Amino acid sequence: MTSLIPGQWQQDAIDLLSKHLGDTGGRAALLQLPTGFGKSLVATRLFHRLQRQAPRLQLAIVLPKQLISAGWKRALCETLNISPEKFDRPFPQVKNDQSLGVLFCTKGELKKAMLARRGRTNSLARTLTSTPYLIVVDELHRLNAQGGLVEILCNIFRSTATLGKAEAEKEQGLASVFRSPKNGKRSWPKWLLLSATPINPVSLDRTDPLDTDENSDTADYIDFDTSEVNILVTAAEKTYSALAQLDGKVLSSWFKDHIENIRDALDKVRESDRYTRSAQKHLMPIRPPDKLAIFPAHMPKLRSGAKRRTEIKSQRVDSNAVDRAIEQVVLAANTLGQLGKYHQKRWAMTERMVLSGGLVKVGPRKIQAERYSPGLVSSVAQVVKAFREEKQSVPEKLSSLIDFVNGIGCEHILIFCTHRAVANSVVKQLRTVVGKPGVKQGKGTEEASSKIRDWFNAPSGERRVLVTTDAWSESIDLHERANILVHYELPWSPLRVLQRVGRLWRIRETEVGSQKKPTMPRLPAVIHFAHPGSVDEEIRWRLQRRWAYLRVLGLDSLSFEQAMGIRFPSVPRHFAP
Repeated sequence: MTSLIPGQWQQDAIDLLSKHLGDTGGRAALLQLPTGFGKSLVATRLFHRLQRQAPRLQLAIVLPKQLISAGWKRALCETLNISPEKFDRPFPQVKNDQSLGVLFCTKGELKKAMLARRGRTNSLARTLTSTPYLIVVDELHRLNAQGGLVEILCNIFRSTATLGKAEAEKEQGLASVFRSPKNGKRSWPKWLLLSATPINPVSLDRTDPLDTDENSDTADYIDFDTSEVNILVTAAEKTYSALAQLDGKVLSSWFKDHIENIRDALDKVRESDRYTRSAQKHLMPIRPPDKLAIFPAHMPKLRSGAKRRTEIKSQRVDSNAVDRAIEQVVLAANTLGQLGKYHQKRWAMTERMVLSGGLVKVGPRKIQAERYSPGLVSSVAQVVKAFREEKQSVPEKLSSLIDFVNGIGCEHILIFCTHRAVANSVVKQLRTVVGKPGVKQGKGTEEASSKIRDWFNAPSGERRVLVTTDAWSESIDLHERANILVHYELPWSPLRVLQRVGRLWRIRETEVGSQKKPTMPRLPAVIHFAHPGSVDEEIRWRLQRRWAYLRVLGLDSLSFEQAMGIRFPSVPRHFAP
């Protein structure tokens, strides 16, 4: 294994965080480097430096799921001199190996340890509080998506000066060893909030502009522009509030003023035309408060320095194909016309599922063997029937994907879908082109996932295609051989897009020489598919506008063009939004 030396951005992070957590006695910090930029190396080197000051300090890593990524393994082996063979075992065996000197746990295990259960305190809670730990919370935004892990962490340090023991337990639900001391003064454990994006990427998915209440008796529509701003402000407020409270800061006027500045800036973007591509370049990100330890404050240097590993040429515009695509959208719309405005979400999902997956197989409560609501299954069945009657066998979007993959040589291609049923259908279709051994689907148990990941990362000299959903857009390395990433179905959230690109925009083993600093990882070739005239156009337009929000928050590690790449199938310039 070659020796890793931190790059300049990594060394800057180590210096800033070690100064805050070590020299000045800080308790928490936030690292928001893009995914794949060596956050695990920063965390392990930071721990190694802090341990010189506090020899009793131990390292605990909180993972999103029972999977230790290659980045963590490599960083731990390099920094702590751990044998790579130690990790060649299932997760339960690795995490219980005390000889590693590292404590691993999942989000669920940490949450269970922190919360009181019938007055008992489990072994993990006792372990974390009996010894000084640097606790690294990986993928913070994902861990906080469900269950409020950040709120629980905050409760540990929240003051209970006015509460008695019983009241504190009732109010906070914390296990006794985690219950806050008076005035929130606690030196150990120390917490490092480590995350690629401190804002939950799932949240914006819930502001689907077609998502109306099917059971509502009124025709009122949600102001989705305002909802987007509210979601982003709330997410920023939660993250910065957690960081401040964990770091022992009092949330006074400085905090309220910063949150109001974020809201004002996002409102100005929403009310103007500054979400256009040219205007976004002139937007200035809001720097986080100086009282908080956040690295980096924003990432313009990283964004501008990204270059691609390979290039994909744009398609020639086929006006006949565009006409056929629009006819297919009209056919789907006419078939579902009776649904009405209160079922627009189902209408949109049905359209996307059929136009992306083709003549999907529909059974009782299932589409392509995946379970969905009866209403959606019925709607998809109607549209598939109409397509068969009109002899529309393969929608233009799916046909364009097949043509694209068929024209690629010996490359490893990563394809992201939104719906599991569409992923199942795409795998079936592509196997007729590439052959069954050359196409796999990213799903299954942890063991099966590891085998598929190893298959995709191994050198082959042949074309290999991996089709998956956003379940594989985080905490998994797929970058060692793949040069092409495909957004086949677009998500509503730009942070989802960045997480997808982060599967391949990572530092490769082969690109790091012995005793050399890692350089900027190259971007893969990226393409996205949008069926002309369909709801895909709305999603694409929303993504472009939401990129301006990321710019304001300093989270646009890539520009819209860099993250989305070339559009397929191509459409006339005047038609594209």
